[in-house]
Amino acid sequence: MRRAIAGARLAGHQAIILVGEASFYGRFGFTTAHTGELWMPGRFERDRLLALELRPGALRNVRGLITATGSAPPSPSLEALIANLARDHSATRRAA
Repeated sequence: MRRAIAGARLAGHQAIILVGEASFYGRFGFTTAHTGELWMPGRFERDRLLALELRPGALRNVRGLITATGSAPPSPSLEALIANLARDHSATRRAA
């Protein structure tokens, strides 16, 4: 966890938000202090929504829906999925 936090700082991130156990992540500085006005799609346990400011004040007055950032993983090719299924099916038939 310390490595991930250091990496986020080096990358220029101002805060980290995660869902987890406060009893574990609290030792790294994560709290619910700045997440009261944040929400996620769907149901979640509010006491598990934790944040760590990497820059003091980064989450001051922040509120709203949390959404993913960064680039989305590539979608698999339908042709590749079908080929993999066919190959797996053939291997299963040979083994039987």
